[in-house]
Amino acid sequence: MSILTTVEAVPSRLLGLYEVLFHLPDGMNKDELAVCSTPPSLKSGSKLFANTLLEARRLEMVQIAGHDVKLSEDARCGGSPHTNHEKHFRQFMKSILFDIDRAKHVKQDDFLMALSWFMTQDPFTPFDFSNAVGDELNDEIDDSNMGTNVASQYGINNISNSQNFLYWARFMGFATFAGIHKASNKPSTCVIPDPYHAIHDVLETVFDSTKSMSIIDFIEKLAGIYPCFETGKARDIINTIPRKRNQDQPHYLSIATSFAIQRLENNRILTLSNVADSRAFHLNLKFRQRPISRITYNRTDK
Repeated sequence: MSILTTVEAVPSRLLGLYEVLFHLPDGMNKDELAVCSTPPSLKSGSKLFANTLLEARRLEMVQIAGHDVKLSEDARCGGSPHTNHEKHFRQFMKSILFDIDRAKHVKQDDFLMALSWFMTQDPFTPFDFSNAVGDELNDEIDDSNMGTNVASQYGINNISNSQNFLYWARFMGFATFAGIHKASNKPSTCVIPDPYHAIHDVLETVFDSTKSMSIIDFIEKLAGIYPCFETGKARDIINTIPRKRNQDQPHYLSIATSFAIQRLENNRILTLSNVADSRAFHLNLKFRQRPISRITYNRTDK
């Protein structure tokens, strides 16, 4: 089980549990916590709280002693009560989900692997939220030795698990949800691979005390934080799977990564340039390619 295969473990529910315990340093009685965490209409026989708590324990987010539930010190991430609980929750989830070894230890590595594949997909062909995204992965596989349901290894083999994955991808800054009308004129939700917010959130860390660096260094540092990006450990694993399409090309960034970086320049957060005789990555902007060798962070004074 994981945050993908435990259908109750969506970001909002784990965040809600985290919020209550974050502001109560001494924890809370489990039964009382269950009452305030479950809507009245679902209290009879509902597994909503029990399964959410189970996943929180698997994540090592909470500790249970007798009848009391308490947030672990590791999950608190140095935060104190009455400060920004969501900031610390995101920090904690990032430390779990994007560390391959730690994710495996708590049985959450399926998210990172699924996300690494998701980041190779074309934003111009959005996913239908009502379909299992794993069907697309299985359809890409080009090797009978891999089996016919690789998606099951990454926890995205059915609609419920896929929707959990997409919720978490959006929460961590790697997807955008958009409402559309189908040909039948029925409203629907599409999901676009879009790591704009994930990249934006770590620019201070990536650039640290410098203002400008080569695109090679930028991608390597970004992949050090998020191994689902190009050159990252998880992305390299995905690239070993023979696929019919959407494979990474040497010295080219995926369309999703490319558009996120281009939008950061459009918003004057980054400045991209190509210096002669310098090693470059090419932004794949769908209908054109743009070579980039240097990237500058237009840091604003705080």
